[in-house]
Amino acid sequence: MQRFRTLLSLSPLALAAGILLGQSYTASIRGTVTDASGAAVPGAKVTVTEAERNIPRTVTTDEAGRYVVTALPPGKYTLTVEASGFKRYVQSDFPLAVQQQATIDVQLQVGEVTTAVEVTGTAPLLNTTIAALGQVVENKYILTLPNLGRDSLVLAYLTPGVVGSAGRRGDTNTNFVANGARNSTSDVLVDGVTVTTVEQNSGITDLKYKPSVDAVQEFKMQTNFFPAEYGQTGGAVINMVTRSGTNEFHGTGYYFFRHSDLNANGWFANRAGSARPYYRRDQLGGVLGGPIKKNKTFFFANYEYTKSKSPLSYTATFPTPEQRRGDFSKTFYGDGRLIQIYDPFDTFINASGQLERRPFAGNIIPESRWDPVAKAALKYFPEQNQVTNPITNTNNWFAQGINEGISHGSLIKGDHNLNDKMRVTVRYSYGRSSGNPPNLFGKGNPAYTFNDGPSGTRVHQGVVDFTRT
Repeated sequence: MQRFRTLLSLSPLALAAGILLGQSYTASIRGTVTDASGAAVPGAKVTVTEAERNIPRTVTTDEAGRYVVTALPPGKYTLTVEASGFKRYVQSDFPLAVQQQATIDVQLQVGEVTTAVEVTGTAPLLNTTIAALGQVVENKYILTLPNLGRDSLVLAYLTPGVVGSAGRRGDTNTNFVANGARNSTSDVLVDGVTVTTVEQNSGITDLKYKPSVDAVQEFKMQTNFFPAEYGQTGGAVINMVTRSGTNEFHGTGYYFFRHSDLNANGWFANRAGSARPYYRRDQLGGVLGGPIKKNKTFFFANYEYTKSKSPLSYTATFPTPEQRRGDFSKTFYGDGRLIQIYDPFDTFINASGQLERRPFAGNIIPESRWDPVAKAALKYFPEQNQVTNPITNTNNWFAQGINEGISHGSLIKGDHNLNDKMRVTVRYSYGRSSGNPPNLFGKGNPAYTFNDGPSGTRVHQGVVDFTRT
């Protein structure tokens, strides 16, 4: 099997394109075909058909009756085995998950090939060929389990051995611990291509792209013993696959709404007489998939819009009215001692021969000594509006407002089967988000845009997957 992918990720600061050897997210089936006596049946025709797209893959058993079918996208399949002098064997509607390597051994019965033996209600297929540990989270669980933030990565915590870092839980990046490995060292793959970046002097927590919950078919959380192809990880691998179109048109529209008016106030807030904090989140979108040409070419598309408003508060320490006039005579340490201000340009040599500075008289800096740039910047510092510590005057400023955020996400994916040996998949994803926090420093304050002002990001990701078996 050969697989190549082209990844194109664009951001305001980076452009990267290359031909990459992709990590596997597909499944495979292998087994042995025998007769009633246990003898191998060579030359048997084995056909594996993708049920929802009616795409067959056919192989022939070798002299030992063995067969293997690789590079199967996750989904439901039907297995058919035919050989001269034997009844046709059919096993239908069994699922294959991300990177599953299933074994199905078939025993044929003597008879006409026009007569079929159909197997239904079989036990789940066991993986007896690889030792990778992990948990597959299917689409039905992704869509139906409680997920307050509607983020698929939160469900990675369903995997045994995966816990939050330092007691945290519910992080939407890789800040988790898998089987005791260090946090923030895991890799995340979407359709076989990594979406993480290595951060300087830090871990792997920056995910450039995450598909919408409704666009994810399933993912596998691999926690140990994964193959060497997954090299960019020190902890675990999240192998995620996006949905594809089928032979039938399917679509879903959704709207999720959260509002503080529907919530109860906290017990401590009620005791303090505080109002419920304001919060609102609206998320709407939809998915649509189907055939362009049945049994051959398919499409899938998703769009999602999210708007949120949440409270933001800030506490800081700024100069007191006296300090704004250069008067530090009431500036104290926590134990009540005066914090002495020294004149850096008034020095002398003491009796020990060391250079010392003289303090400003009265601990007051004359205005004539003020730096003009600092004097001009002082007017942009917010004024004290509360007293929390009458000695040190720390945390003497508090402000709150509403933080607004808007994001758009879209995905379009196409699958085309050239023949039963070759397949091409193309996906393009686009994400745009903006944040508009409140100007707590006051309208027109330049510090707002420099530190905590409006922000925005745009991410483009393209994946081209060519598979030949």
